[in-house]
Amino acid sequence: MKNKIDFAVGGQALMEGVMMRSPNYVSIACRKENGEFVTQTYMYKNLVQRYKFLNIPVLRGFINMVEMLLIGTKAMNFSTELFVDDEETDNQPQAKNQPKPKSKLVELITILFSICISLSLAILIFKVIPLAVASFIESKSPAVSNNYVLFNTLDSVTKIILFAAYLKLMHFSDMLKRVFGFHAAEHMAIAAYEKDLELNQQNISEQTRFHPRCGTSFLVFVFVLSIFVYTLIPKHPDFVTNLVLRVSTLPVLAGISYELLKLSAKYPKSIFSKVMSYPGLMFQRLTTLPPKPEMLDTAALALKNALELESKK
Repeated sequence: MKNKIDFAVGGQALMEGVMMRSPNYVSIACRKENGEFVTQTYMYKNLVQRYKFLNIPVLRGFINMVEMLLIGTKAMNFSTELFVDDEETDNQPQAKNQPKPKSKLVELITILFSICISLSLAILIFKVIPLAVASFIESKSPAVSNNYVLFNTLDSVTKIILFAAYLKLMHFSDMLKRVFGFHAAEHMAIAAYEKDLELNQQNISEQTRFHPRCGTSFLVFVFVLSIFVYTLIPKHPDFVTNLVLRVSTLPVLAGISYELLKLSAKYPKSIFSKVMSYPGLMFQRLTTLPPKPEMLDTAALALKNALELESKK
């Protein structure tokens, strides 16, 4: 790739599309059923860029997680509306290339509502149920009741099992399987960029679909790290109190996991990096699937648009 801009980029799979995020821009590319591409780009500087005093280890990781959640939800809503519009206007000449524009207030309410639903479901699946399982086993096993580390290990193992089952269930949906294909295409396009290759279908198709900085790896970091962090929190006999304490530590868990992920990406060939990355890379076998050629083209377009804007700054 000529005049490669050397910085880390990240992304996210969407409904029939890919979102790429560079240091200063967010770029979205979605593919309609008729083969046309719909793109959207906008400038975005994160809080740490705008306010340097926030660039503190752990804190910046939590801030990054919140911002990616907001950006990712906004992008997913955009692609979903486009997908629904494409389905409704299939084979009609008057089909529009963009979903109908919303007011800023309606868009904000939609994003916040989507996030609230997602967080509520995540807390139920990955906080309430694992803690309930560990508490039940504790009530039946003296060994667990006398070993807090074992209790927290059971909690984390339950999360990992539920996460794997949740992802496996998603594979029964052809629509979601395509999202996993776009997820792989996103990884592969970024890998080609990091190797300084031209962003064409051939070069991208030769890359691995597994990437150590994936959000899947981030979640696995959180699950494993919670064993140690929760052990530092005094255990309460009351289930609700325990649950509230564990939910309240999420910012710390997210921040530390972000730093570990960042460190492992900085030294990809180290033993530390390989050990830390391995569980997440294994889980990516469930969150990515071999992409189709049009998925590679979509990811390439999203990344090219972001890089082009960065080159003009």
